[in-house]
Amino acid sequence: MTREKSNDGLNLVAADLVGVVKQIKQFRPDVTQLHVQSVESSFDHHLADALESAGYIPKGSRTSESLPVNTSVSVQQTYQTAGQGAQERTYQIEIGTVKIKRNYAFINNQVIPRSNIFLKGTDASGIKLNDELFYQQNGIASHDIGTPVNLPTSGFTREAQLDPEASSTQTMKPPESSAQQEQRPASNQSSLGALTIQAHNKGASESYKVGEDISIQIRTEHDAHVYCYYEDAKGDVVLLFPNRYHPDNAMRAGDSIVLPESDNWLMTATRANKSEQYLCLSVPPNLTTQLTNQFSQPDLQPLPVDNLLQVYDLFHAVLGEDLIAKKISLSVH
Repeated sequence: MTREKSNDGLNLVAADLVGVVKQIKQFRPDVTQLHVQSVESSFDHHLADALESAGYIPKGSRTSESLPVNTSVSVQQTYQTAGQGAQERTYQIEIGTVKIKRNYAFINNQVIPRSNIFLKGTDASGIKLNDELFYQQNGIASHDIGTPVNLPTSGFTREAQLDPEASSTQTMKPPESSAQQEQRPASNQSSLGALTIQAHNKGASESYKVGEDISIQIRTEHDAHVYCYYEDAKGDVVLLFPNRYHPDNAMRAGDSIVLPESDNWLMTATRANKSEQYLCLSVPPNLTTQLTNQFSQPDLQPLPVDNLLQVYDLFHAVLGEDLIAKKISLSVH
């Protein structure tokens, strides 16, 4: 079969995803062979090309029958129209129990990554992205890479990168007023004054089993804007709330919310003998105007901060004692 070389950016997406596969220990080209399960779509062909270029497929071999030892790669694609000729697509490849997913924006035959890489079923530590792949396109600058695009939420799914080292041994120095509640090991909630965080539907239990979905409940006893963050074992910090699926973080006195608040993302316990660290911050409504652009952060992906303590410090430097901060640690076994 012959086909023209596509200029739609799919070759870059395929090369990007295969570049991640090559960094996964059990899938190195020198120890395994990979083939696309079903080569039908244009992207399937580009993925097969990328696997061949990476050394996973012997030259000229595209079917499983021609490979002595091989693993199939399946593909899932999701499309979401963004308006003004733009389209956001989610590409996910699965190799056995390992899933690799990333979001991309396609604009005028050019493609830009719109998220970090999301991994499930493998250790993501040490994985590095090569976004320079996308710089070769005309008009694409480095500051465009990873910039969130405004999209309607309907039909667009995405997991937060809370995998695989979903824990942290670092601790946040709490505000002086909440120091006492950090000493209450018998409770799975962090509460004092107007803000409460607790594990949702866990009763008296503080722990989760590996593979179990995690949810937390936040309740405020006064009108406030609430921000919630998560820190993983590598020190990556993710803004959980507000997010693109629930952008309004204004809460009235007595309101509560459970995170994840939609089916579009999830939190899963993935590492035994570790703990999940969550920080929520309550800001009085009349003081939100003091929060500058540095607080306008992308959601559900790593932020340019060192840890939860730095997040707290950023807010506290602006709001002082008007800030209420609560942190919860959930163990995984």
